[in-house]
Amino acid sequence: MSANGIVYDYAGATDRGRWRARNEDTYYIPDGAGPDHLLIVADGMGGYRAGNTASEKATHTVRDMLVPVRGIGTAHESAEQRILRAIARANDVVRTHAEQVEECQGMGTTLVVALLDGAEWVVGNVGDSRAYHYARRSVRQITVDHSLVQEMMDAGRLTQEEAAVHIHRNIITRAVGTEESVLADTYRVALSPGEMLMLCSDGLNEHVSDREIARILSGRSALERKARALIAAANKRGGRDNITVVLAACREVSA
Repeated sequence: MSANGIVYDYAGATDRGRWRARNEDTYYIPDGAGPDHLLIVADGMGGYRAGNTASEKATHTVRDMLVPVRGIGTAHESAEQRILRAIARANDVVRTHAEQVEECQGMGTTLVVALLDGAEWVVGNVGDSRAYHYARRSVRQITVDHSLVQEMMDAGRLTQEEAAVHIHRNIITRAVGTEESVLADTYRVALSPGEMLMLCSDGLNEHVSDREIARILSGRSALERKARALIAAANKRGGRDNITVVLAACREVSA
C-alpha cells in the first residue's frame, strides 16, 4: 500500500506459545482493500474467554474509529487526538462489557496502535505491548512500558538487566478496560526506505533480545516469514506467553 510516494508492506502473525492453553492476543493490519495505514496489537488479560474478549473488543473498536472508511473524525483533529479518542472509546467498550458479563469481570488488555500521518507514524500505547523502529540493522524501542519494573527503573531501583529477569516483570500499571478512564502515551517516528516499524506483545520481548530481533529483521526473507521467525525464536526460548508480531516495511515506489 502506497502513501506519499512510499510503499508500505505489512505482515502479522500470532501464536499461543508453548505454555498457554489459548491465545488472548489480537492484531490488525491493513488488508489492502482500503486506504488505511493502521497497525494494532492487543494482549488481553482476565483468564478464560475474558482476555480474548478484551483484546478483540479493543482492537475492533480502535479499528472502526481509525480506518477512514468506517471511522468518524473531524478535520481539526491531530493523529494523536484521533488515537487517544479511539483508545478512550475502547476503554469504555471493554469496561462496559466487563460490567455486564459476569465471566468477563476484571478483564482488560494492553494496546499499542500505529497510524500513518503524512510522512510519520504516530504510535499510542497502554500497558507493555511495544513498538520498535528497525533501521541500519538495529532496533530501538519507541514506546515506554507501563509496568512495575519500568517504574522501578525510572526511580533508579533496577537496571535494565535486572528488570528483564525480575519476578514482577509482567505486572502492568495501565490497561484498557480496568478503570473508568485510561491514560495513553503517544510518539512519532518516520520511516525511510529499508526501515520497519514493529509492534509486538510482551510474549516476544520476554524471550527475544533486541539484538536477535534486529538480526531476524535484517534477513532477506519475506516480511511474513520474518514475523514467523520472530515467533519461532520466542517459542524456542520458552514461549511462556502468547506471541504476536506486526510489521510495516517501508520501500520506495518504482518509477
